[in-house]
Amino acid sequence: MTGLPEYVRLFTAVEIDPASRRVLRREAQRLLAGAGRMTLVAEENLHVTLKFLGDVHRGDLAALDEVLAEAGTRLAPGTVEIRGIGAFPDLARPRVIWAGVGDPEGILSRVHARLNETLARFGVKRERKRYVPHVTLARVRGPVDAGLLRDRAAGAAEEWYGEQDVERYTLYMSELVRGGPPRYTVMGRYGPGG
Repeated sequence: MTGLPEYVRLFTAVEIDPASRRVLRREAQRLLAGAGRMTLVAEENLHVTLKFLGDVHRGDLAALDEVLAEAGTRLAPGTVEIRGIGAFPDLARPRVIWAGVGDPEGILSRVHARLNETLARFGVKRERKRYVPHVTLARVRGPVDAGLLRDRAAGAAEEWYGEQDVERYTLYMSELVRGGPPRYTVMGRYGPGG
């Protein structure tokens, strides 16, 4: 592909509809106000990550597209719900603040497992940790009031932020932008319909 750097940073994710992104952004602003030094994820960048691929050589993009398209044909569409607030590694030592994604049918877990196996054959590192579907809302950049954050997360534990149809997944390229949020560019969309 012309115009791309030699290596591109890629990840796969499920897109979130604009109305749910607005709700999540508003909720993140409310919950995290005054809780410490955090950077909120830009509203347009909110998504459910499936698999981080890392840096991929632009010469491998056509082969990667084929692998992702083949895996996408086996996606079983369904619905997930976005609810509750949590943190990685936990609320006592937060580094990432997230909204949970309920996946009772196991749609996202199956897609993640399939991508983990398929992309390992492509040279992408296999993830060993249990997959926890979530939407990253903010990244901690300094001291936080863990007690306040814990109390607010407890109060939002059962908050429902919307449903999301999962009919395909998206390959994104992530580019750092000086002084602003990363720029995500859609490189492809994959699902049973092609």
